[in-house]
Amino acid sequence: FGAPDVYLSCEGVVKAWQRLFTEVESEAVLISVGRRDTQVCLIRAGLVAHASVFPTGLQDLTTVDEHGTVSKSTELMERFTQDVRSAIESFQGDESLGLPILVLSDGSEEIDRIIAALHAAGLPAKPSLPKSQALKLPADCQGRDVYEYRVPLGLAIMALESPSQALNLFVDMNEQEQARKARSAQRSVKVAAVLAVVMLVALVVAAYAVDVASEKRLSALVN
Repeated sequence: FGAPDVYLSCEGVVKAWQRLFTEVESEAVLISVGRRDTQVCLIRAGLVAHASVFPTGLQDLTTVDEHGTVSKSTELMERFTQDVRSAIESFQGDESLGLPILVLSDGSEEIDRIIAALHAAGLPAKPSLPKSQALKLPADCQGRDVYEYRVPLGLAIMALESPSQALNLFVDMNEQEQARKARSAQRSVKVAAVLAVVMLVALVVAAYAVDVASEKRLSALVN
């Protein structure tokens, strides 16, 4: 994913958390553990102030054997908690570590183990569960479904609400990319122009050489 995609996904997660989950705070660190990656978002005044994503998810932290028994890798879990700590510290150092740390959860044992590991690493995380009763879900829809589809649900809510006032973290990055492309295009034009001049000079020299050779052959025949 590119940076804008990462940011949009994080905003969707945060919007779903604010509308559909418990333990909502105006300022907090929100952790969303996916199957293949984990998002860590710093929330300030209800908006996404910083976001970080690293490629470790539930499928990396848990293994199911042929008997259906779930096991976990201690080494990977320790690396995961260190990645979370590093992400939080990269936001605003120790100040961010003092904020509430909330982990989106569907109530599964997998997420509970992750929260326990974060506690053991000195990160007092709490679960944030879907508000199943308040949402008045259909009979065939459960809180687990809200958790599973938190990103598209959050993005849908964003689309229905007024435009977000959140700071776009990647405006400068996009502007720099556009400037880079413009400079690259200018260089391409300049290189093409130089090559055209070189080729023209080469053609002129070649034509002159052919004329000189022809003149010499003609002179030899006449003589």
